[in-house]
Amino acid sequence: MRLFDEFAEEHELVDRVAGSLVRFASQIEDRESVRSDVADFVRFFRVFVTGYHHEREEEILFPALIEHGEVPGGRGPLMVLEADHVHGASLLDDLEAGADYPERAAMLARSLAHHLWEHVDKEESVLLPEAR
Repeated sequence: MRLFDEFAEEHELVDRVAGSLVRFASQIEDRESVRSDVADFVRFFRVFVTGYHHEREEEILFPALIEHGEVPGGRGPLMVLEADHVHGASLLDDLEAGADYPERAAMLARSLAHHLWEHVDKEESVLLPEAR
C-alpha cells in the first residue's frame, strides 16, 4: 500500500509543478530568463518525472499489474500510459528546443502541462484503483 501512496504523492507534486509551468507560460513575455527557466523545468521533469517516477511505474508497477492484476501488457491502459510517457518526453524535448523563442516556449509549456494533467488523471482514475 505504501507504494501506491508514494505514487499518489508524486502525482500531486507533478500536478503542482505543471501548474507552475502554466503560470510561467502566462508570464513568459515579461521574462528575460526564459531559457534558464525552461532549463529548470526540463531538468525537473527529466530527473524526477521521467528518470524516477516513470521508471518506477514501468519497472515495478506495470509488471506487477500484468503478473498479479490481470492487466494486459500489450494493449489497454498500460499501453496507453507507456505511450503517454513517450509523448511527454517528446514534448519536453520540444520545450527545450523552443527555449529561445518565448511564444513557442509558452505554447509548448502549456501543452506539456495539459498532457501531464491528463496523464496523471488516467493513472489516478484507472490504473491506481485497479492496482489497489
